[in-house]
Amino acid sequence: MLYLCIHIPDAVEPIERGERFEDPLFDALEAEGIEAEWLGGGTALETVDGRMTITGCDIEFEVADIALALPVIRRVLTEAEAPPDTTIRQCEPEVVIHRLSEEV
Repeated sequence: MLYLCIHIPDAVEPIERGERFEDPLFDALEAEGIEAEWLGGGTALETVDGRMTITGCDIEFEVADIALALPVIRRVLTEAEAPPDTTIRQCEPEVVIHRLSEEV
């Protein structure tokens, strides 16, 4: 299994992250018969003008076959209108394997 992290640089709260990105992603992977396991997610916070502000979120999971999973992941993120600076990283070792803004 390959450990991946999707970073979405947008003010997405945890419930929205699940409904908009995680649920459709795992439904689509399952529909394609791609083995995947959700590991967790997180919210990036920064202080902006003295207030804590959400600046992004992460989705962490493992997939058995990145070659099959990557097109599905890109499609789901694009359909969910993820920002173009969204990245899909391999976490061990850490390597950016795709940016939504890249041409495919």
